[in-house]
Amino acid sequence: MKKANGMILEQPLIQNAAGMVVINAQQQILLQQRASGLWDLPGGHLEPGESLEECAFRETLEETGLQVHAAHLLGVASGKDVYVDTPEGQRIFYVTAIYQAKAFEGELSCSSESKAVGFFPLHSLPDVISPSVKCVLQHLRENGL
Repeated sequence: MKKANGMILEQPLIQNAAGMVVINAQQQILLQQRASGLWDLPGGHLEPGESLEECAFRETLEETGLQVHAAHLLGVASGKDVYVDTPEGQRIFYVTAIYQAKAFEGELSCSSESKAVGFFPLHSLPDVISPSVKCVLQHLRENGL
């Protein structure tokens, strides 16, 4: 049994989330480096009453300073390899709706949730990327941008 915040956690958790694949004019993908050091898509947990699309738009703006326009659903990242282990020993499996957008405005900035943000060519990504980014990369390789 694992303990977190005084609670005994016997089973992994499942969380709903949404992320955004933002592609710039140079065909580069936007990533953020989370506090853990892991590079990930902008995105996060769904709030009560929020749609998956609203979540993806909100999180992208909060985490990167970019307001995205005209996004479409790219797919869903889920499965046995899409999880995070918390410092408390809890395993969280994610079901993440991934949206894609090429139209955005604003100034790229780093939020308090991130160590860094930036656009990267698909052939030259950081070494430590999240499972969601790995799912997206597989999809983009198979289907293009």
